[in-house]
Formats: sequence, structure tokens, C-alpha cells
Amino acid sequence: TPLANGWAYIPATAASIVVSEAGKTRTYPAAPWYATLTRVIGDAQGRRVIYTGWNRTTGDSAAASTLLLDNGSHEHIMTAFGEGVGLSRLSDGVLIKSYPTQESVALIKVPSGGAIQKLGTIPRPISAITASGDMKRATIDERDYRADAWMSKVIVP
Repeated sequence: TPLANGWAYIPATAASIVVSEAGKTRTYPAAPWYATLTRVIGDAQGRRVIYTGWNRTTGDSAAASTLLLDNGSHEHIMTAFGEGVGLSRLSDGVLIKSYPTQESVALIKVPSGGAIQKLGTIPRPISAITASGDMKRATIDERDYRADAWMSKVIVP
């Protein structure tokens, strides 16, 4: 993920976050809860990253946490038993997409300087959701499984 002066990424071990800024490289181990990291994204300010991964004990729960780049501290945001967690950058923070079941997606906004906002749950089989930076527009891919027939439909307001 791009940062203000560099990049942050998850190396092949999937156990840490590597940050390369202004010619310096630092490695931050994941919080102890995590067995494997899956995604990392920088927020709009560029001084923290949000990351996701699977838990160490059972592997059946996904979570999201914040890594503050100025001091290396971690803050747990959310944990969900389920199918996974996705991330999207917003103009003023990050959108977390948690998949508690194969038939639903819960949306959580993590603003750059405020309290976490639970936006709600979409009770539909959503395979992907992408929101614009200001959250005024979104593209949603709904899975419409009918055993042997697939259909796509584009809706333009």
C-alpha cells in the first residue's frame, strides 16, 4: 500500500508488516492474536496502516487492527467469525468489509481521526464491494447462484 513517503507491505512470511519510508525500512511484527496477515492498506493521512488476518488459535476468525507508524503500537478494531475481511481506502479513512457469512457483508468505517462507525450489514450474497473515497457511490457484485445459470446486471442511476 502506498504511504506518504514510501510503501507498506506484507512479506511472504505473512507474519509482519514491512514499512519502507524515506530510505529506511522497518519491520513490525503482527499483534500476537494473528497467525497470518492477509491485507494491508494505508489511511489517507499516511501515518497508520490497517491490516487484516486470521487468528492464531483456531483459524476461523478474521480481524482488523491498526498499526500506528509513529510509535509502532497496534490497536485492535474488530474480530468476526466468518469468511474473511476486506479493506478499501476512503478520503477520510478506511472501509472494512467483514463477511460474517457467505450470505452477508458488514461494513465498518474507520475515520482518520474519529470513532469507529458500524455502518450496517447487507443481508445479501455480496462477492465484492468497492466504494468511492467520499462513499457517495459504490459498486457491488452480488452473487446470484442458480445451480447452472449465471446472470450479470449493470444498474446505472
